[in-house]
Amino acid sequence: MEPTAKSPKRVVAGAIERIIEGEMHYLFGRRPPDAKLPGKWEIPGGQVEKGESQAAALQRELREELGLSMGELVYPWKDDFLFEEVVELDHGIFIVRFFRLVAFEDSYPVMLYHTGLMWWSVKDAY
Repeated sequence: MEPTAKSPKRVVAGAIERIIEGEMHYLFGRRPPDAKLPGKWEIPGGQVEKGESQAAALQRELREELGLSMGELVYPWKDDFLFEEVVELDHGIFIVRFFRLVAFEDSYPVMLYHTGLMWWSVKDAY
């Protein structure tokens, strides 16, 4: 079934982890000014295309947005996701599945889509 303006779109997001100075951090990217929700910080990822698996969508999005290949990440659970959240925005309804990924120490994401990248710890949120 093709998604309509009212039917939810499937989205995958990669919660990329890295230990920095002994604490777990997660990678966030700042959305560009010409995107929907400009300037907002997000966990990298994007929409699953028709006929695409979640794993393939996540691989494509991380390559397009960060220049990362799955070889640079530990992807422990394949199609098993951490959690799912339904997000309602002005431009649609999205079912977002978050996947846990661990970045190797020698993998460096680059800003191919985002205008900023930052590693945040849970402690940074408070």
